[in-house]
Amino acid sequence: MKKGILRDKPDERIIRLRAYGHNHYCRLDGETGQRALLIDMGRDGARLRLETPSARPPRCGERCLLHCLACIDGSALAPMAGLVDWRNGQEVGIRFLAPCEVNVRELQRAIGARCE
Repeated sequence: MKKGILRDKPDERIIRLRAYGHNHYCRLDGETGQRALLIDMGRDGARLRLETPSARPPRCGERCLLHCLACIDGSALAPMAGLVDWRNGQEVGIRFLAPCEVNVRELQRAIGARCE
């Protein structure tokens, strides 16, 4: 069992809700800045696909800032600070340093909105 996950019954499934990117681009700033496709995003982190192969891809444990370019009630979503949790080829997992305060339904709506 993963650390921090409690289950009352051994066969109980844990459901983690995610907002899906649907061809939404974002920017990942760390030691190098890179454009990435947002695959999905939840309360604790995000999964991205880097747009182009990088000479210096993000490393596990590296601090980064995710600029999601999404709007909620006409205001841009604040950049999310995090750590690179994993990397597999062009895909990167980001674990946020603080949970995202926006619920998944609002986040999904925001990903499709344009800031005015």
